[in-house]
Order: sequence, then C-alpha cells, then structure tokens
Amino acid sequence: MSAIIWNVRGVASVATRRRLKKLIQLHQVYLLVLLEPFVLQHSFAYIRHYLRFDTGAQNESNKIWFFWNSGTNVTIIVDHPQFLHVKVEDPRLALPIYFTPVYASCDASVRRDLWAGLHHISLDMEDPWIVGGDFNVITHDGERTGHNTRDRGTTAFSDMMLDSGLEDAGFLGNRYTWTNGRVRKRLDRVLINSSAAAFCRQLTVKHLNRTSSDHSPLLLQWTSDDDLGPRPFRFLNRVRDAEDRVDEAEIVFDSDPIPEHRDILHQVQAALNQTLSIEEGFWKQRAGSRWVCEGDHNTRYFHAMVQGRRIRSRIRSIRTQAGEVLATPADIQTSVREAVFNIDADSVAGPDGFSSLFFQHCWDIIQEDVYSAVLDFFDGGHLPRGFAATSIVLLPKKVGACRWTEFRPISLCTVFSKIITKLLNTRLSTLLPRIISPSTEWFHPRPFDWR
Repeated sequence: MSAIIWNVRGVASVATRRRLKKLIQLHQVYLLVLLEPFVLQHSFAYIRHYLRFDTGAQNESNKIWFFWNSGTNVTIIVDHPQFLHVKVEDPRLALPIYFTPVYASCDASVRRDLWAGLHHISLDMEDPWIVGGDFNVITHDGERTGHNTRDRGTTAFSDMMLDSGLEDAGFLGNRYTWTNGRVRKRLDRVLINSSAAAFCRQLTVKHLNRTSSDHSPLLLQWTSDDDLGPRPFRFLNRVRDAEDRVDEAEIVFDSDPIPEHRDILHQVQAALNQTLSIEEGFWKQRAGSRWVCEGDHNTRYFHAMVQGRRIRSRIRSIRTQAGEVLATPADIQTSVREAVFNIDADSVAGPDGFSSLFFQHCWDIIQEDVYSAVLDFFDGGHLPRGFAATSIVLLPKKVGACRWTEFRPISLCTVFSKIITKLLNTRLSTLLPRIISPSTEWFHPRPFDWR
C-alpha cells in the first residue's frame, strides 16, 4: 500500500492540486493526508472529489485533512487539534493498523499537549502504529543547515519518542523536508512502534521534492506478509522522469545553495509543472475519444489471438533488406523485435497512451502478444480501429499563432502501427528502385543508381 503525507501550505493553488493528482496516480496512493490546506471547511468536499477519493475526515482545527476510498475502512478514535488518530482496516492488510497524522504547533509550549496525547495513546498500543506528519521540530543539530540558533523543544520531542516506544522509520531522498530559502530542516518524518516494524515486511519513507510547497511530501510504501493488494499499472515515464530531475536538483541545491544550483532547481521545477499541465490536458481530451468505446472489441481481438483463432502458418518466411531469409519463428520474432527497438524511445505516444518506451521496457512480457498480432495482420486478419487510431495535433508555426494557416497538423499513431509500417518499409525497400521513377527520386532518402 502507499500513502502520502504532505504539508501543502495551501491547496487552493491549481499547480498544487495538479501535482497532488499526479502523485496519487503515479504511486497508486490509497491514503492521503494534507496538512495546512489553508482553505475553508466547505472546500473539503470539492478537493476530495477533485482528487477522486470516496470519503475523508478533518480534525477539529481544520489543519489535517485525511482521504481514503470505499474499499478501506477508517475509524476515527481521537480528534485532536494537532493530530487525528484513526484505525485503518483494508483487505490488503492482514491486520488493522493505527495511523496518526500529525500537524504540530510552531509553539514549543503548545506542542507539549501533542507529546502528552501521543504518549497517552502509546500506553495501550500493542498493534502496528504509524505516526507521521509535520512535527515542527528536529531531533538533533544534523537535521538543519543555515541556522546557528538552537531549536526549542528538541529534547521534549526525543523524550516523547523514547517514552512512547516510537522510532524514526528513516527516509530516502533529500535530508531536509522544509526550507524558507535560507534555512533547511527536517521537520517532517514518520515514526513507528515495534509492532509496525515487525508487521510491515518493508516500510520505506521517501522525501519527494518540494515543488508547489516549502515542505516535502512524504511517500510511505509498505507491504505486509499477507499483502494481497492489486497491482494496477500506469506507464507515466515522463512525469516520473521530471520528478526525479527535481529530486536530484533539490538535493544538489540544499547541499550547495549557490545561485547556479538555485537556477537549475527553478528550471526543473518549471519543467515538472509544465509536464503535469500538458498531461492533464491530454487525459481530458482522451476521455472523450470515441475509440475508447471499442475496448470490448479490442479485448475480444486479443483473446482470439491467444486462443489461436487464426492460422498463422501461412507466413513461411520473411526476407530482410540484406537478402537474409528469416524462415523460423525465432528469426521472424527477431525481425519484429528490431522494428520495436528501432523506434525512438522518446517519441510521443499515440491515442492509446502507450509509448515506444513502454514496448521496449516491457518487451519480455508482451513480446508473444505483439508477435502474434503482427502475424495475424500480415495473414489478412482484421485490424481493430483502436490499433489504427491516430491523434491529430496542431503545432504552431510561429509564436502567437491564431489562424488555421498558422498551424501545422501532425498525426500521432499507435506504436503497433509504427511496427507494421517499419516491417513493410523493410520489405519494400528492396523493391523501391524498380517502382519509383527517376523523376520522383527525391522521395527516397538515398539516390539510386538507375543505370
């Protein structure tokens, strides 16, 4: 399962909501905690609907918002101004876990009430317990940089952890989770008790980059010994790459905050926001595409191929451009594989959303299906409309284009169409000198010797 805890410092921003939505999709988040939403309570339902969660809860101070879906049962046990203590039950978990999102006060004296509340919960806590959020305090001087004054409340926080049987779950990524531009600190963290450490076979906490907030989102990913959760698939390589670039730039800047590193960080953050904006617009368009309605037809097509509905033995061999005869299935599969891996990995995906990078990364899994589909096509089989679908995109010829004549249309086809085209091109290239006349020689990439 995955969860995100993030002090968003305001959820009204379009950029923040857009990134939240993509993080949820990218990491298959089942539980989401937002701290300091900075909007009125009546906006809670709108944000929950926008992020596509079925239900949620707020603590009494409206500083903690907690979202989950209908497949998960959440029982609120303690509603406190600085935390929300809940019991989480889910089919993916063999046992219930107790989860306590925290938003601690900036005032050390007010935080004493938080430490007392967590210690009180620990007295009867023998089940797995995860506590996480913005504690607004560090545990030692190594968790800050750029500030010489001593943090107040450090000792009280460490004493609470010791008395409550809680330990730091550790982290991956950048050391610091908060910055104001001059000072950087690790204010956000996840704590667990011994039962949680034993129950969760692997618990990782990753500090994601601080784009859209001055705090890092905390990504929690854990599995239990009996985790039966589904593994939904998403191929979101461009957003993932943009997130990784921001993570790296942020670590470099925090370790050496010179102007050049700050400029690089701002550039990759802007690129991430632009990628999120472009992808959101793409999916909005795709939701209305007619070819999506043919998904059932495509499913029948692939099932028919798996069941061997068509006889593919009519294709006995394929002759390559070099004159080599591919007679065995393994040889022909090699030809199909070469066609797939000759496609630019960074080429734009077609209307089905699957890029050539997906085919290349997942080739060991899908190669038999692709090979069978190619053979079926060359054997005269029916090609589903989804395979042949294209997206028409208008590219501006100049800045500020506003007339039809100022745009250049391009067609984005599916990777399967590209595979078929490359195979046809390979087989036809040896015949082109006998088909294309000298007057149209410029259509071919290389001049022919027509003597």
